[in-house]
Order: sequence, then structure tokens, then C-alpha cells
Amino acid sequence: MSLPGPPTVPPGEELAQEGGYRAALDAYDRALLAAVLAQANGSIREAARVAGLSRNGFRAKLRRLGL
Repeated sequence: MSLPGPPTVPPGEELAQEGGYRAALDAYDRALLAAVLAQANGSIREAARVAGLSRNGFRAKLRRLGL
């Protein structure tokens, strides 16, 4: 599995205009969790194991990130 690269900010725009650090971190987490979930063929249990999270913790992150 290849991890997604860091979120990019278009030239000339500041990170603050994009929602700041939290928005950038959420975008990365969203991409990472989606990739892990796809690798696990939709199995939350397996995706949580691969991500190093509890099943409930993984599900909470999915909910918070709108996945």
C-alpha cells in the first residue's frame, strides 16, 4: 500500500485560507483512511488493524471525517 502524499496548497494561497492545520490534517487522514479501507476490501476490522487503531476508534474517525 502506498500512502497518500501530503496535501498541497495551490501556489499563491496560504494554508490559513484552506482552513489551516486542522483542515490539512483532516484531508490527509481522510485520504489515508480511505486508502486503508479500500486495501481491506471495506472491512473496518481489518482496516483498523492495519491502521493501528481500535475498531471503535477507526469508526469514530470515519464518522468525524465524513467517510
